[in-house]
Amino acid sequence: MDDRLHVLGVRHHGPGSAALVRAALDRLDPAVVLIEGAPEGDALVPYAAHAGMKPPIAMLFYAAEDARAAIFAPFAEFSPEWQAMLWASSRQRSVRFIDWPAAVSLALTKLDAESASDHAEAARSDPLDSLAEAAGMSNGEAFWNGLVEEAGDAGDPIATFAAVGDALSEARARAEADGEAIPLREVRREAFMRLNIRQALKEHEGTVVAVVGAWHVAALARKVALSEDRAIIRDLPRAKVEATWVPWTDSRLAAASGLAPASSHPGGTGTCGPSIRAAAYRTRRPSLPIGRRGRPR
Repeated sequence: MDDRLHVLGVRHHGPGSAALVRAALDRLDPAVVLIEGAPEGDALVPYAAHAGMKPPIAMLFYAAEDARAAIFAPFAEFSPEWQAMLWASSRQRSVRFIDWPAAVSLALTKLDAESASDHAEAARSDPLDSLAEAAGMSNGEAFWNGLVEEAGDAGDPIATFAAVGDALSEARARAEADGEAIPLREVRREAFMRLNIRQALKEHEGTVVAVVGAWHVAALARKVALSEDRAIIRDLPRAKVEATWVPWTDSRLAAASGLAPASSHPGGTGTCGPSIRAAAYRTRRPSLPIGRRGRPR
């Protein structure tokens, strides 16, 4: 990939990740901010800075022919993706979502249901557990907290994200060496991400920043032929999709692990409950507005 590209690997709903993203964006001052999420959300971005938009809120993507077929992409105030959107909006920078389209996810889900196929993928073990063990720490959660969440925006954000990328690339390499197959769903998602990153680099002359789940960093840095990525996503079905903002709740945030076209996010590195870490984040970044929760208007 181009030297102008900086991939910031985060934990979805991670307060430390959010603070670190803000610091990195201030340092890099990108021309465009790319975010892991369904591209149908691009049209909703301009509303994020509206005074009535008080997290937790979610992007809702639903099939036009059947609103019961839906995907929620939730954001907390301390979600890195939300802070990236606000940073870009306040500076009139472009924001694009680069994951696979909700149209594809919903169409494939419908096909699976109609064919009665069982494509459920086994839950992936925490990729940081092996690194935590080598570092003498109890688990991957503790490893990540020490690396990112407890550090917040202290120190050099670029160096910290480089360390995150190295750590997760090593964790992913170990998982693959141990025979853990990358699910086809993730392979397709990452092909979409690489293609969208290529397009952004083509359209913008300045720095390009991508905010994605840390698990994806290695795949997005990998040199993959354009033709290969195009072949991976060729002929995928698509549904007609509508998109809007909807209210969300703290309890649902605590039960979900991030932005995803499913109830759990394969690109995340764990669940981050909103209470204690949100308070810590707010202490570190008192300049960020903390309004009472309200319905988007």
